[in-house]
Amino acid sequence: MKVAIVDPASYTLPYDYFFLVEVSKFCMVDFYFSRTKYNYEYIDLLRQNKNINLIEYEVSQSVTSKYGALKNY
Repeated sequence: MKVAIVDPASYTLPYDYFFLVEVSKFCMVDFYFSRTKYNYEYIDLLRQNKNINLIEYEVSQSVTSKYGALKNY
């Protein structure tokens, strides 16, 4: 089984991390997220999980302009 989890602004990476780790015990997960300058260490930890596929977009305004964020949405 495979599921997709989307957190476009990535405001909740600490919560996402623990949720994704639990879900990945039962199925493959595609996680769509935005690069931020906060809590990125959780993404580094998720990269180590073989059942989680990370798909990164630059949507966060802390990283890209408003136009760039809108284009990526």
